[in-house]
Parts: sequence; C-alpha cells; structure tokens
Amino acid sequence: MDTLALSFSLIVTGNVGSDLYLCYFLVIIIAAFWQDIRWSLTFALIISLVYGSFLFIAEKYETELLLRIPFLFIASLFYGYFTQLIGYERLRREKAESEARKDFLTSLANRKAFDEQMRLERERARRFSRPLSLLMVDIDNFKAVNDNVGHEWGDNVLRVVARTIATTIRQTDFAARYGGEEFVVILPETEVDDALRVGDRIRVAVRENPIDTPRGLLLITVSIGASSNRTTTSDRSLDSEADQALYLAKRRGKDRVERFSDIA
Repeated sequence: MDTLALSFSLIVTGNVGSDLYLCYFLVIIIAAFWQDIRWSLTFALIISLVYGSFLFIAEKYETELLLRIPFLFIASLFYGYFTQLIGYERLRREKAESEARKDFLTSLANRKAFDEQMRLERERARRFSRPLSLLMVDIDNFKAVNDNVGHEWGDNVLRVVARTIATTIRQTDFAARYGGEEFVVILPETEVDDALRVGDRIRVAVRENPIDTPRGLLLITVSIGASSNRTTTSDRSLDSEADQALYLAKRRGKDRVERFSDIA
C-alpha cells in the first residue's frame, strides 16, 4: 500500500522519474532478494556502488545526491531484514497451525482436523445433494501387540497402518487418526458400495504387509465399518453409524468390512 501511495503522489506531482523514487524501488528489489546477512550485505553494497557510479558518470556531486548512497545501503539492509522477519513469523504461524491439526505419531490429520473437515464435507454434500461416505478403521487385537512386542512396536504398527491407508485412498479423500488404534477416512462423492470396495482395499493392503519384529513377522489386520449419507437419516449420525458397523465387523470375526445398513 505504501508503494502504491508513493507512486500515486509522484505521478500527480510529475516526479515519477526522481532519484528518490528510484532509490525507493532499489530498496524494494534488495528486500525481495534477501537471503542471509552476508549475501544481502554484498548485494546492498553492489547496488550502492552502482548507484554511486551513475552519479560519477553523470558528474552529479551534490551533497544531497551523494548522501543517498549510504542511505540506500543502510535502508536496504533494514528493509530487507524486517521483511524477512515478517516472512519468518508468517511461516512459523503456518507451521504451528499445520502441526496443531496433525497427529504427531502417524503424521495423519488428528481428531480436530477430522471434525473440521467432516463439517465442510457434510455441508457440501447436503448443499449439492452429493454422496458422502465414511470409513471407521480399527486395528485388530492391538492390545496384544503392545503386550507381546512392546509399545515401541505398537507405535510402529500405528505408523505402518496410517501410511498404508494414506497410500491406498485417493487424493480427494481425507484420512485421520481418530484416537488410539482407530482411524477414519472421509470419502467425498462416494456411494456406500464404492466405500466398501475402498475399505476392502485398505484391509487387504494392511494384511499383506506384515511387520518384521524381534519375535518374527507380525500379521496385522483391521476391521472396518462403513456408513453413507444415502442410507442414514441424519448427517450427524455418520460417525456413530460407521462405528456401529465397525463393531459389527468385530463381532463377525474381525479382518472384514461391514456397512451400517447390514445391522439387523
């Protein structure tokens, strides 16, 4: 905004070609190329020397013009430095916001991020009358994994399952760690039959990737429950219906995928 204001005032007064205007934009250019203190110090020095050379060639030795050389040098350093500080602060905030929505162990989205995304997808599906499905994924016998090979290997199982889910679903889908050994997958534009096929691909992919532990290969399986806004009476019940379908899969022997509409 300050650049636009200065440009407008100089155009109105007919001084758009003034040395002050040129100095100002040289400072802006240096700030744009700011990297580290040594690089920027060298760049500022070169620009200042070039500007001084122009004055020498033009044989303009007025004190006012000569004083602009150290001004250009110092101003460019300070302007670039504070511009970089603002950039670092913005990146730090963006990183903090991103980490606040990520599960530290699996690098998937966390429960908070899932709740936010689910609200957005529910609203979009309701507004445009589009299908929306949800998968609830739970690692079978996870407590036995921790008891038999230790919590360190239990954490490794969580990471492997999370990575398998992330690489099996589409980019438009949304996977998150729901809590403990439970994961959720939001499937936009997906009918329940297609959701069952996605769930089965996840189930097979997990089963076909056993983990090598000090006690031998550890076979991991998951049970999955599916629900859809096409078969539910309320968008808010998608979570609970997927959870009920998950427990149906557990009761029927685990390592399987069930839908809520199959519950008698």
